[in-house]
Amino acid sequence: MSAALRNPAAKDNKELTQFSLKAAEAGLKVAGEKDAMALLNVADAHFAAGDAAKAKDFGQRAVAASADESAAMKRYIETQVKKYEEK
Repeated sequence: MSAALRNPAAKDNKELTQFSLKAAEAGLKVAGEKDAMALLNVADAHFAAGDAAKAKDFGQRAVAASADESAAMKRYIETQVKKYEEK
């Protein structure tokens, strides 16, 4: 749900962006702080909301949490997190 609310058509809709962030945070609460994909989802939501600092923080936490994931999943997460550094 959170990712769907961050599509390009909703980019300038602050209300949808905030709803996306709340949904991502709720997902993280359910999945737990060690879930790399849930952390990445929160990072993406912060990035979409314009908070690059929080996106970087959650992105770094996602990379750390991906240590027990497959090599392919870890590469995917690392690649996604790089976009927060480019802004």
